[in-house]
Amino acid sequence: MRLTSLRVKHYGCLADFELPEIGPLAIFVGANGSGKSTLFDVFAFLRDALRDNARTAIANRGGFENLRTRGADGPIEIELGLGRDPERWTPNAVMPAGTYAVAIDDESDGPYVRSERITIRFAEQDAARDVTLLDTNHNGAEKRARAAHLQLDRPEEVVSAALREERIGKPDAPAALASVEELRTLLHGTHFSSIDPALAKQPCAANADHRLTECGDNLARVVKHRIETDRAAFDEAFRLVRRAAPDLDDVKACDTADGRIALEFVECGGTIIPAQYISDGTIKLLTYALLLNEPQNRPLLCLDQPEHHIYPSLLWELLEEIAAYTWRPNAQVLVSTHQPGLLDAAEPDDVFWIVRKDGGSRACRVSDDPRLIAEHDYGGQLGFMWRTGSFLGAHPS
Repeated sequence: MRLTSLRVKHYGCLADFELPEIGPLAIFVGANGSGKSTLFDVFAFLRDALRDNARTAIANRGGFENLRTRGADGPIEIELGLGRDPERWTPNAVMPAGTYAVAIDDESDGPYVRSERITIRFAEQDAARDVTLLDTNHNGAEKRARAAHLQLDRPEEVVSAALREERIGKPDAPAALASVEELRTLLHGTHFSSIDPALAKQPCAANADHRLTECGDNLARVVKHRIETDRAAFDEAFRLVRRAAPDLDDVKACDTADGRIALEFVECGGTIIPAQYISDGTIKLLTYALLLNEPQNRPLLCLDQPEHHIYPSLLWELLEEIAAYTWRPNAQVLVSTHQPGLLDAAEPDDVFWIVRKDGGSRACRVSDDPRLIAEHDYGGQLGFMWRTGSFLGAHPS
């Protein structure tokens, strides 16, 4: 299951924001403050609300009034369109899978989940039917008191209630449960990559997670695990690092005297270089190479300005690695960037620019603009078109 559309109301600068069609790869550009980070935070908010509860997720963002669009009246609303890829070799073809919508409001007793709706599509032999599994309304003090948690985090209860209310029949229950669990997995598994090279260079605990953290502070543990479990796959991932630093031949994860793991890089002549003396760009490429070649993919990757510290000529290859990742089953990548060089390797269907006007943000897709498509077909590169002002409203004004 993957994201196919998004509608947001009253969430920060996303006062009334819509992405009607989202493919496996979506790249967002725009001026500082246009709303790219807020867009990514929508998914972080849903994930945090699932892991903890909605009130905690709101409190961590400064409270409801700080999160809601300035001057807005009414709840924060988020609606996700969902789909399934029938075949990975046709990544733009998608079968509708349903929708998930949630509204968060605030009262004197605090923020609460005002409503939550889950609709799924059942495939029939000759047609399809949409069924609303969950449609809650928590207006009223007693209901609000119980509405800090999302029902999405309780798939069995959602399906059991749908059976009791005769929204579905008993034969439909397994498919319904699988769909709700898929949606839950999608949001729980969202990964926001914001690699900090300074942290990634440091030794880490030997018992750290062997899957890369969002800041990359367990990189040494990840390298050690990947070398031990599949050396051939690790060498293939390390190929991207060699493109940036041809003098590097290998990397090792060594146990330290104090029980931690430290990275050491090996030059072609055999010289050992501690990770602290390796460039930030090389470290970032190593983390992205490992992230994009994980044995088990993340359903939704959000990469915030991955171009930082990376030499411009390598951005084309980095985007190719990102695009290849989206050919995995149930894999999707959202990228925000300020680097035109990253766009030069992109396709028009994959690129959006965000414009902020009158206090709200809206998204424009390159492939929806005939003027831009004509320029691209004539040989124009998207990065150059963006830099020279063809993306109307994208630049600061």
